[in-house]
Amino acid sequence: MVFDATFWVAISFVIFFGILVYFKIPQNVNNLLGKMIVDIKNEIDESEKLRTESKKLLDDAQSKLNSVSVETKKILDDVKSESDKLVIEMNDKFHKSAEIKKNLAKTKISQIKETAIKEIKDTSIRIAINSVKKSYYPTMSFWEGNKPSNEIKNFEDQGQLTTKITELAIDFINRNKHSPFFLYIPHPQPHVPLFAKNNFLGLQERGLYGDVINEIDFSFGRIFEVLKKSNLVENTVIIFTSDNGPWLSYGAHSGSSGIYREGKGTSWEGGHRVPAIISYPKHIKTILMSPLL
Repeated sequence: MVFDATFWVAISFVIFFGILVYFKIPQNVNNLLGKMIVDIKNEIDESEKLRTESKKLLDDAQSKLNSVSVETKKILDDVKSESDKLVIEMNDKFHKSAEIKKNLAKTKISQIKETAIKEIKDTSIRIAINSVKKSYYPTMSFWEGNKPSNEIKNFEDQGQLTTKITELAIDFINRNKHSPFFLYIPHPQPHVPLFAKNNFLGLQERGLYGDVINEIDFSFGRIFEVLKKSNLVENTVIIFTSDNGPWLSYGAHSGSSGIYREGKGTSWEGGHRVPAIISYPKHIKTILMSPLL
């Protein structure tokens, strides 16, 4: 019996398949394939897990980036807003400072102008009065008792009168403080022509008139201090007053009548209403002050 090649190929295939079955090669291959499938599936699951985690990390990173971007934009907006406010504030301060300096300059110029005008007026009046005095009036003397003590030859001599009278008043108090006394001090100032001691000149905004009043105030302060040191204030009647209102026709060399009309030389209230201060602590306990009394 002759077998062809196909037969032997079939026989070889059966024998080969039998060997594979005998040695459990299909089962091993199946197991190997199963294991490979499981490993591949695990790797796929791991990859999916990693992909999910990566996506989460990416989403978190993007979220943080977005948050940072929003915060950065907010910070930049705040900085820009604050910068704009600062620029506006600095601009306002600059303009206010410039305006203040401008107003100060105007005020200073106005004060200098007023001072210059007052000085010119004061000097003019001094020159006019001096020329009249030299032409028409004889030399005057300062009298102590019934005798002249020294001549008043010029304006500087007249500027010593307030101090001289004050010193004589203080000397009188010291000589009579142990017994009752009456002291009358009629300062010739602030009658025109006005004069003040050199160390009082140029100190007051009111000009020469203010300097004269300042010196009289200082003079009264000296006299009052002597009364205090002698323990005479409580039992001494002190009256500080004037004889008439301001001589308004002399301009800067006169005082002010305040709320009242006109001044010296008229019958209006500004001419005869004057300040009056009375101190007598031992018997006067209430102080009344009113411009209408």
